[in-house]
Amino acid sequence: MHSIRGSSTLPAVYPAHSIRLYSQTRSDQVAATRSTIAQLLRQIDSKHTAQQYLSYFSTPTFSSRPFAVIKVGGAVLADHLPSLASAIAFLSQIGLYPILVHGAGPQLNTLLSATGIKSEFHDGIRVTDGRTLALARTALLEENFKLVQELESIGVSARPLTSGVFQAEYLDASKYGHVGRVNKVEDSSIRAALRASCVPVLTCMGETSDGQVLNVHADLAASALARVLRPEKVVYLSETGGLVNGRTGRKMDVISLEWLRKQEWTRLGMRWTVRMTAVQNLLEGKEGEEARVSVVHPRGLLKEVFAGEGHGEGTVIRRAKARKEAAPEPVARRSELMVGLVDGQAGLQQQVAMV
Repeated sequence: MHSIRGSSTLPAVYPAHSIRLYSQTRSDQVAATRSTIAQLLRQIDSKHTAQQYLSYFSTPTFSSRPFAVIKVGGAVLADHLPSLASAIAFLSQIGLYPILVHGAGPQLNTLLSATGIKSEFHDGIRVTDGRTLALARTALLEENFKLVQELESIGVSARPLTSGVFQAEYLDASKYGHVGRVNKVEDSSIRAALRASCVPVLTCMGETSDGQVLNVHADLAASALARVLRPEKVVYLSETGGLVNGRTGRKMDVISLEWLRKQEWTRLGMRWTVRMTAVQNLLEGKEGEEARVSVVHPRGLLKEVFAGEGHGEGTVIRRAKARKEAAPEPVARRSELMVGLVDGQAGLQQQVAMV
């Protein structure tokens, strides 16, 4: 699909409740809204873009292959919930129902601090004892409720799925405590929600075969889910946006898995270490050149979904080597790669993490 030219975000679209539709059924309303969006795409880009957009709904995989898995971090929920909900409402109105998997890291930090418990991490994974596990569950359930309530308040049918999806085993009980690795995904509740035209909203808690609740990193949970469901889109929302080449100062639009493997992500901090591990696990398990993952700021979500590869707000990481590598010059020194805030409205910020 060609890029959407012009402003860095999609043009404002009237909310669903303000569009006067004369259709009598939900399917007719969705069809009418899709037609409206196609007309907008023709105006701001091209007829070809509109045709590619509409072709998705006529493919045989539309009914069986989910549209998107979107991982939402706790920081996004804390600082960007209204813009995230607005984007999900837009997608829902045109019949696209993404699956949301969220964490609650900052919220858990607050609860731990209030109770005098010090956070401890190994390799980017939170060490989780019994008290930490109880607070993690509380934080995740509260954030799940807030997200579902926000979506419902603007007309999105959302379905909270807080257990029974991720079957897990202990990652390393002696090192991490009650932290799990997903070994099976039960997707029946997710597919039931999608059939009912609902947006599934999942926490990242897992359970062992004997019912023990385990804390699973949300990035890894989303990766495991996407490997099973094989959605059209996999998006990791991040308040820090995409990846920036430290040599040029420009956002890297597209990078390959091959290039990704060569980077020492541990120098970027524990969060990026786990995230890049999750992305690698996902892409290594997918086949074909179409396998790709986007990392984008919440305000760039819609453009990332509709724009062509490399023309969105974030960074696309793809399995196959891009024909035009996003970082054509080799990074001579590790200090020349940095992760920056890529914000479609505020531009490139200078708050960066040097490698």
